[in-house]
This record gives sequence, C-alpha cells and structure tokens, in this order.
Amino acid sequence: MLAAITTAAFILFKALQATGKPEEVFEKLHNDYDTKALRIAPNELHISDVHLYKTIYSQTNPFPKFPSFYSVFNVPHSLFAETEPALHTERRKLLNPLFSRAGVNKLEPVILEKIQKMGAEIRRIVGSAEKGSSAAGRLIDVSDMVRCVTVDVISEFTFGQTAGLLGEREHEFGAGFLEAFDIAAVVPYQIHYSAVQRWLGRVIPLEWVGIVDPKFARDSFYAYSKRTTTSSPPVVFDFMKSVPEQLQPAESMDVLVAGSDTTAYTLATGLFHILRRPELKKRLVREVRGALPNGEDLPSFTQLEKSEYLWACVKESLRVAMPVPGMLPRVVPQRPQPFVVDGQVIHPGTVIGMSAYTMHYSTELWGKDAKVFNPDRWLGPDGKHLDSCLCTFRKGSSQCIGINVAHTEATMVMAYLFRNFDLQLKTTEFRHRDVFTQQVMKPGVLVEFSPL
Repeated sequence: MLAAITTAAFILFKALQATGKPEEVFEKLHNDYDTKALRIAPNELHISDVHLYKTIYSQTNPFPKFPSFYSVFNVPHSLFAETEPALHTERRKLLNPLFSRAGVNKLEPVILEKIQKMGAEIRRIVGSAEKGSSAAGRLIDVSDMVRCVTVDVISEFTFGQTAGLLGEREHEFGAGFLEAFDIAAVVPYQIHYSAVQRWLGRVIPLEWVGIVDPKFARDSFYAYSKRTTTSSPPVVFDFMKSVPEQLQPAESMDVLVAGSDTTAYTLATGLFHILRRPELKKRLVREVRGALPNGEDLPSFTQLEKSEYLWACVKESLRVAMPVPGMLPRVVPQRPQPFVVDGQVIHPGTVIGMSAYTMHYSTELWGKDAKVFNPDRWLGPDGKHLDSCLCTFRKGSSQCIGINVAHTEATMVMAYLFRNFDLQLKTTEFRHRDVFTQQVMKPGVLVEFSPL
C-alpha cells in the first residue's frame, strides 16, 4: 500500500534538517509503514523498489526531470539542470569528447601535478609542526586536503587556470573558496523546501557562479575569451563555443562544483574506513607499494586500475560515500503500460524518485553487510555484476558526465597517499550531513602523516 504522510513539507523539512540525514529518515518511514512508495509531499513519492531504478532512470526512455526541483540550482540550461531532453542531449554531445576516457587521459599530467603538490604541502606542514611542541599541529584534515586537490584539478580542467587552493594557508589545507562552497551547497536544499526562499531565488538575479567566487569565474572566462589557441589539455570552454556566451560561465562553474567536492567526499570517506580497519590498510599498502617502485611518478590510471585491491577500495568508497545520496525527482509520464509500485498504479504527473542511498544500502542487492565498507565484494566473479547496482553517478541518459574524471582522480590520489606516507587515523567518528551533496562536518577526518 501507499503510505500517506500528511505532515506539511515545511514540517518534514525541519525534521530532516534536525537529523542532517534525510535518507535515513525516509528509510525508517519505509520500514515503519511497510511500503515501497512513501509519500513525502502531497504529490511526491520516495520509491524504494530497487528493481524500478532502471525504469525511472532509463538510458533510452527515462522519466522526465521535475522542473521545480532543478530550477532551485539557478543554473538554467546547464547540463545538470536542463529539463528538455533534446537540449540536454545537444549539450552533452558537445562535452562528451572532453569527458570521455580518452579525453580524461589527457588530463592525467594535470592531476599528477596537483597530487605531487599536495605531497609537498603535506611534507612542509608536517616538517613545520615537528619543529613545534603541539601534537595537534601534526594532524591534517584529509577532507579539506583532498578538496583542495580536486578543486585545483577541476578548475584548471574547466577554466584553463587553477584556483590555487593548494598552499593557500601556511599550517593547514583550507581556503575561503571551500567555505563559500559549503555555504552555497546548503542554498538549493533550503530553497527546495521554502516557498519564500524559492520565490526570492527567482526574483533576485543571483547566479550560481556568484555564490562561490564571482571574480574567479569572471576573470577566467574573460582570460579564456582572449586566447587565440586551444588549451592543452583542452578545457570545458574549448567545447562550448556554440553555447551562448552568457551561459558559459554558469555551465563551467556547474562542472567545477559537481566535479570537485563529490570526488573529495568519496576520498575522505574511503580514507576514513580504510584507516580505521588495520587489515584493510595493510592489504592496500602491500599492493600499492609492491606495484609502485617510484612513489612520485605514478603510472597511468589504466595501469593503476589493474591493481585489484586498490580499484576495489575506490569502488567501495564510491558505493559507501554516495556524494549525492538523495533522489533526483522525475515525473511519471503517460505510457502504454501503467507505472506500478507495491501493486498500485502511480498516476501520470506524480513526482517520484529513487535515491543512491536506497540502492547502495539494499540488502537485496549487496547482502546483509550492505552498510559495511567491504572492498572484497568487488573481487572475484561477482564483482563485475555489482557495477550495474552502483548508482554513485546515476544511470541512464542523465548519468554524471564526470565519471571518468572521478575514477581517475580518486585512484591516483589513493595510490599516491598509501605509497608515499604512513597514515594514522586520529578521528573516531565520521560526522557528515546531507544537504543534497554530502558534507564532512568539523573537525573533519584527522590523520597523522609520516613521510616514507
């Protein structure tokens, strides 16, 4: 049966806001009401039947996006927010060559350069702290550390120049840019549940670009526009010359936001789980150090992914982290066969969705240890089959275009860290909250580094 939740959306929002983990609330309500279609608003259902995921988010005939949800991000016609299928397909075709496996291979020297700079900063910070008397000074929040790396990589990939977060602060990894990210990330979540804020967001001409760093985006765009040659490696702007000029900065900033914090959160999650379990760390260290005789010069991603346990750790990090855990709303269309959940027809026009949280923590798909960080599940003959259940980047025609970038960054960063340093976890709890994207809460993931 359908569970009718009569609480007003605003009251529901307050309850979700209090926990910071709305998907856990929805999971409990699904169980309490014994339903796979949970009514979370008068015309919105949260679906938990994992067999329907590929129907809703189909490659060939997906349910259409719910326009009101995507409008709150204030990036109309960006690849993420575009609700017209034909326009979305056209924009994606422009960017596909850049984000293809071959395109991302050209980005590897940039990624390696930023990773090596991260390593130099770690050694500098640790060396400086050793001269002092504070033990706390030797701890590094790896969450902010990897955010600096991913922002610097994606900003160069997007704008043709780096944001320069690595090395911005003397005694830690951090930047005002990241603080702006954290503020900006909360805005869409609040606007979605607040009619007043939603109205203001439409009336005030506030661009997403301006929320994060207007000067950086503006200067990058105009610097690029004066170039007479194509960038090497190519950048997002190179593939958007047919897009109206006023839309290019917003699209590029959308790539920056989507492509940096999500990968960083995945890495922070994976590092926490690996370091808190000595047997996982020992196994990964043995494989990485055996495969990489020269720690500074990493091989290509194509070579690294052949290290089975490293690749399994990356995949399990993607599964457990799920940087965007909630559902991306769709609208039930008119179709020859009715859309049925729990034996009941869901009428056309109803807003529905399934979440990565539902998919990734389903015991039906992953077994009884679905909520346990277990890289071994990706090894052996069953590992390949599990790829079809991994929804970190979603599925279908709206799958995240940055999947190859994320795979490459996460694998190279993880390999570099475990090859070049001994890492000791000094955090006992991984505190995070879901504000559409996941955020690590302070004090972060504190790790003590010892260079090898």
